[in-house]
Amino acid sequence: MLKNLAFTALSVLALTSIAHADQCAWIEKGDKYVVKSAKRLLNADAEFIEFCAPCGDGNPGKIQEVSSSNIQFAKMGEDVFDGTGGREVFHEVTINGKAQDLAYVYVRTGARVFGNVAMLSGCPVQGVPPFLYTAPGKRATPISLEQLATGSRKPASEDKTKK
Repeated sequence: MLKNLAFTALSVLALTSIAHADQCAWIEKGDKYVVKSAKRLLNADAEFIEFCAPCGDGNPGKIQEVSSSNIQFAKMGEDVFDGTGGREVFHEVTINGKAQDLAYVYVRTGARVFGNVAMLSGCPVQGVPPFLYTAPGKRATPISLEQLATGSRKPASEDKTKK
């Protein structure tokens, strides 16, 4: 009995983490606004950071530049999910040739701020910070909307000690 309970609990935890793992990797056909918004945000020369908080990433990745982005029919192996053969229609976003989940991609929206592409384009997500904050010479860190709005994040150049 105890073994079954432990197995059930582990299964639920595994399913929860899987549910968070692919939140906006495949975009449904009807979500044209999400597709168009993501395409605008990820234009050539845009800067982005990859960060998957629900996956357990310790720190956000380094700032990268978008050299190419594409939105195409989703593929799994040789199967293409384009609506033929009874398959539903899904699109996926690739950045620099790599398929990306919009929930874990942040695009530069300000001098030191990167916004979550899924949130900015209207794809519902859970468990991800809305913004990442950068400072010169430092790695990006997650920041909440409240911290951003209240200005509780101070510029790295600001002297912390008062004279």
